[in-house]
Amino acid sequence: MKIIKQLFIMTIFLVLMLSAYEGAMVLKAYMNTQDVKKHWLNEQVITIKFDDVPAERINMLLSVEDPSFFDHNGVDLNTPGAGLTTISQALCKKLYFEKFIPGFAKIEQSLIAVFVLDKFFSKEEQLNLFLNTAYLGHVNGKAIYGFEQAANVYFNTTFAQLSDEQYLALVAMVVAPNGFNIKTKPELNEERVKRIQKLLSGEYVPQEVSDIYYQQAI
Repeated sequence: MKIIKQLFIMTIFLVLMLSAYEGAMVLKAYMNTQDVKKHWLNEQVITIKFDDVPAERINMLLSVEDPSFFDHNGVDLNTPGAGLTTISQALCKKLYFEKFIPGFAKIEQSLIAVFVLDKFFSKEEQLNLFLNTAYLGHVNGKAIYGFEQAANVYFNTTFAQLSDEQYLALVAMVVAPNGFNIKTKPELNEERVKRIQKLLSGEYVPQEVSDIYYQQAI
């Protein structure tokens, strides 16, 4: 009985310590947010603006990456096909973590997404950041970030001049940029584009949160 009591006390202590630590991380993120916004929300970073992207293309991206983006508070654990990482959480990883190690960092990522990023970055600002900073694979040893650079590298054109098929090919990469790389894994990319097209047409409807690859679509 004494051992059980000691274990209970130790567990409570660890929970309190973890809560204090996570709270400190959220507070740190909050304190840094104005500097983060100045660093990222500027003309050097934001070359594609949400307002200039056709609504249809925004909907294509969100249908695949974050279907409830405009409705959730930074985290979404319910929408079928959404996966476990929202656009808000993905941005947290880039903006607030120098080194992201899965585990407790995922908890911090989620808390910061809800209590900091989604409160102090508008949804439009979040999409501006995502469109311009999303990691879209490596080509010849060089990392590609943002849809503008990706349009140039993969299709030798500008983002505004991409065809719908080319745009979907880039969207298809977001979930696994090198696994569905247009240049190194063209067949896998083409197959994922077909799955996405079935999703967008309503021919395929995800059944679970984790159904991000639409395995039954073909």
